[in-house]
Amino acid sequence: TGTKSFTVSAPDTVQPSATLTVSKLTATVGEKITITVSGSDNAGVDWINAYFNGAWVPGYYCPNDPTSCPWTWTWDTTGVASGSYRIAGHAHDTANLGYTTPDQYLNIIPPDITPPTITIVSPAQGSTVGSSFTQRITTTEAATCSYFATVTGESGWKIFSTTGGTTHTKSYTGIADGSK
Repeated sequence: TGTKSFTVSAPDTVQPSATLTVSKLTATVGEKITITVSGSDNAGVDWINAYFNGAWVPGYYCPNDPTSCPWTWTWDTTGVASGSYRIAGHAHDTANLGYTTPDQYLNIIPPDITPPTITIVSPAQGSTVGSSFTQRITTTEAATCSYFATVTGESGWKIFSTTGGTTHTKSYTGIADGSK
């Protein structure tokens, strides 16, 4: 009788790791959110996927790089109801062990369709100004303001344009005295 040798390997008891990366946690309806689930394991990642509001989202099988496996998808929120959505990433290894990341919450908000209210603060309507003056406008929300005005007795448009903030100013010079 001959001698035979063989190797006994301990079973893989190390669960894989998974990470979940989300490009933004708050988005307006119609924006796109990039979601990446990455898995790694000492012996090999078999597949990765996501759970969206607790429901399984088909993912990616990892045949080409079994120890580190990323998967990215883009969620187009066009037509999605505003609200909070829960997502988690999951990695599953070749020993049938799995790991699910903690949930992250994506907040989808409706688009702002209400225009800002604009108030001309100075000069007051009907007031007489000198050859140089500063006009001040306030808005009810941060806004980009483009305002075109004519000055009595002057030809052409006076253009006012600022970006951001709620207080906007424009200085004018060379206006004929007594213009309104």
